[in-house]
Amino acid sequence: MATGDPTNTGEGYASAYGFGCPADWDRMSGRAWRIYLVGGMVAVALYFLLPLEGLWSSLAYDLIGLSSVAAILVGVRHLRPARPLIWWCFAAGQLLFVVGDMLYSVIDTILHQSPFPSVADVFYLGGYPVLAVGLLVLIRGRISDRDRAGLIDAAIIATGLGLLSWTFLMKPIATDASLSLLERLISLAYPLGDVLLLVMVARLATSPGARTTAYRLLGLALVLLLAADIGYAVLALVSSYEGGLVDAGWLLSYVIWGAAALHPSMRSMSEVAPDQATRFTHWRLALLATTSLMAPAVLVQQGLRHQPIDVGAIAFGSVVLFLLVVLRMAGLVAQVQGQAAKTQHQALHDALTGLPNRALLRDRTDQAIHQADRELSPAALLLIDLDRFKEVNDTLGHHYGDQLLVQVGERLRAALRTVDTVARLGGDEFAVLLPRIQTADDAVAVAGKLQAAFDEPFRLDDLALDVETSIGVALYPEHGSDPDELLQRADIAMYAAKDTHAGFVLFDPKHDQHSPDRLALLGELRRAIDHQQLVLQYQPKVDAHTGQILGVEALVRWQHPEYGLIPPNDFLPLAERTGLIGPLTHYVLDAALHQCRDWRQAGHELPVAVNVSARSLLDLAFPNQIAGLLACWELPARLLVVEITESTIMTDPTHALEILGQLNAMGVQIAIDDFGTGYSSMARLKTLPVHELKIDRSFVSQMTSSTSDAVIVRSTVDLGRNLGLRVVAEGVEDLQTLQELDAVGCDAIQGYYISRPVPAEDLIRWLEQQHAATPTPQPHHQGIVA
Repeated sequence: MATGDPTNTGEGYASAYGFGCPADWDRMSGRAWRIYLVGGMVAVALYFLLPLEGLWSSLAYDLIGLSSVAAILVGVRHLRPARPLIWWCFAAGQLLFVVGDMLYSVIDTILHQSPFPSVADVFYLGGYPVLAVGLLVLIRGRISDRDRAGLIDAAIIATGLGLLSWTFLMKPIATDASLSLLERLISLAYPLGDVLLLVMVARLATSPGARTTAYRLLGLALVLLLAADIGYAVLALVSSYEGGLVDAGWLLSYVIWGAAALHPSMRSMSEVAPDQATRFTHWRLALLATTSLMAPAVLVQQGLRHQPIDVGAIAFGSVVLFLLVVLRMAGLVAQVQGQAAKTQHQALHDALTGLPNRALLRDRTDQAIHQADRELSPAALLLIDLDRFKEVNDTLGHHYGDQLLVQVGERLRAALRTVDTVARLGGDEFAVLLPRIQTADDAVAVAGKLQAAFDEPFRLDDLALDVETSIGVALYPEHGSDPDELLQRADIAMYAAKDTHAGFVLFDPKHDQHSPDRLALLGELRRAIDHQQLVLQYQPKVDAHTGQILGVEALVRWQHPEYGLIPPNDFLPLAERTGLIGPLTHYVLDAALHQCRDWRQAGHELPVAVNVSARSLLDLAFPNQIAGLLACWELPARLLVVEITESTIMTDPTHALEILGQLNAMGVQIAIDDFGTGYSSMARLKTLPVHELKIDRSFVSQMTSSTSDAVIVRSTVDLGRNLGLRVVAEGVEDLQTLQELDAVGCDAIQGYYISRPVPAEDLIRWLEQQHAATPTPQPHHQGIVA
C-alpha cells in the first residue's frame, strides 16, 4: 500500500467522511447528541410499551446501558476533553453497572435463581466509587483555589440528606435481624454508595464554573440515578419493587449521561472557572436552609408517628449541621468584610495601575497638611503629565497606552520614598505627594529625579518608547492651604512647564491664569477685541542670499489704555483657554488682510503670514471664514500664509489634515512654525499640504556655538529641500548666523538682525530704505526702524 494515501488508515477514512478533525466533529456533535438523546428516549419508551419478557427484556435493557458506554467512548475519542480521565471513569462506572445488569439477568432469567448477595452486586457496588472518582476529578478541575464556602455548603447538604438516608434506609437495614451480617453489609453498601455520589453531586452543584449543556445533562443523569436508587431501596424495604418508574429512572440516566458525553461543551466542562467567587443565590439559600433542618424534621416525623426517637443519629446530625452552619456564617462574614475592603480599595485606587486615585490622594494630602502643621515642616504636591501620550494611543493603540501607564506608575514608585504617595488622577496625569520635606529645594530635587527616571526608554513588547514629562510643583503652606488649592497650583505650574518646555516648574503666582487680575484682564480682552485695541506689528522675511523681501509675519499686540503695549505671551494663553481665541483669530486675519490690501494698492505685494491656533484649525467653518475675508478685501489666496505648529496638527491629525486640505485647495500657503520642537513624524509630514518650514529660533540662535543645533538646522534645510518646501530660519540675530544659513542653503530668514516687528507705517519706510540700499540685508541699527 502507498503510505502517503490518507484513505489507507482509519483516520483517513474518518477524514474522508467528515469525521477526522475536531471542527467537523463540533458540527456533527451539535446534531449527534440530540439524535442520541431522542433515540435513547424512544428506546426507553419502546422498552416499556413492547411486550418484552424474560431474556429479551433483559437484552434490551442492557443494550440501552451499553449505548451510554459507547456514547461516552465516542465523545472522548472525537471531542477530546481537557481531562479525559473524567469520562473514562464515567464509562467504566457505567460499564460496571451494565455488567452487573447482565449478570443479574443471567442469574435470574437463565438460572432462575435469586441469591443475595451475588456476583452481580460486586459490579454494581464497584460502579459507585469509580463514578465518584470521575466526579472528584471534574470538581477539582473546575476549582483553581480552595473553595471553602462551596465545600461547607456541600457538607451541609450531604449531612442533611445523609441523615435522612440513615433514618429511612440504612437504619432499618442495620437493625433487620432477619439478615445475615454479609447481607446487611452489602445492603448498607448501596445507600452508602448513593451517599458518596450525593456528596459529589452536592459539591459539583456548589462549585463555580460555567453551567454548560453537558454540565446540566450530567447533573440530570446523576439526579435520575440517585432517585432511582432511593426509590428501589424504599420499595425493597416493603418488598413491592416491580420495575416501572425505578427502571425508567436508571434507563433515562444511561441515555442522558451518554448525551452529555456527545455534547461539544463536554470538553470544557472541567475548565477552571474565571470567577471563583461562590455566589449565594436564592436557590442555594433555600437548599441549605432545607437540609439544615433535616434533624428537627426527622425528630418531628418520628414523634408524630410514635416511632422510637433515634436520639444518637439526630443529635450527631444536629451537632454536625450546627457546626457547619456556624462555619458557613463565619465565612459569609469574612466574605462580606473582604468584599467591603475590596470595594473600598476599588473606590480609592485606579483600576488600571493600582495606584491611589484622586479621592485617596486628597485624603492623604489632607493628612500631610495636618502633619505639617504639627511638625512645622512643609509638604509638596507634584503634578505629572505625559507629553505625546495621545500620539501613543492614536499610533500604537490603547493596549500599548495602558501598558505605558502601568510602567509609568511602577517607575514613579521606584524613584520615591515609602512615605510618598504616587496617584493616578486620570488619563495621563499622575500626582506625587511629598510629606515631611525640609525646603522647596527638596521638592524641586525630587521633580528633577522623577524627570531623570524617564530618561530610559519604556519597553512595550518589542518597542522602545521615549517618554517626556511636564511636572508642576506646589508647596504647602506657601502655595495653598488645602488639597484642592495645592492641586490647582500644581496644575498651573505643570502647564507652565509644558508651555516653556522646562521639564518641571515650581509654582509662581505669575503663572496663574485664573487669578483675579488675570480674570479681570480676560474681561478687558473681550472689550479690547470689540473696541479694536489690538494692534498688529509686522516682521519681514527676506531671501537669505539676496536680501529681497519675501513677505511679512503679522504679530498681535494689545494696546492697553492703562498698562500700555502688552506682549502676546501675556494674553494669548488666556484666549486659547477660553472661547476668545476664535474672535481674536478672526480679528487678526481681518486686520492683516486689510493691511495687505492697502500695501498692494500702494504697489507692495507682500504675502502676510498669520499664526493660527489649534481651535481654529479644528473649526470646520474656518476655511469658509478665510474665503470670506479674502473676498472681502479682494485678495488672491496666495497672499495669505497660515502658520501652524506641529503640536497644533497633533491635537487632532485627521481633522487638521481635512482643514489644511481645504485651505490648500483655495490657494492659501501653509507653513509649519517652530519646526523641530513638536512631535510630527516624517511619515505624517509628507502627507501634509505644506509649503514652508520655519526652523524654531531655539536652534537657529545657537547654531554658531552649538554643533548639535547646527546639525539640526542643516538637516531641516536638507529635509525641506528634498520635500520641495521653502525653509525659513527664525531668530536670526547676527551676520554670522545669516552667513551660515546662506551657506547651508536656507531659503529665507527672519529675526532682529533683519528687523524687529514694527507697525505697518514703519515697515513702508523700511521697505523704501531696503530698495535704496544694497541687496544684502542690513542690521536693524543701520536704518531699520525699531
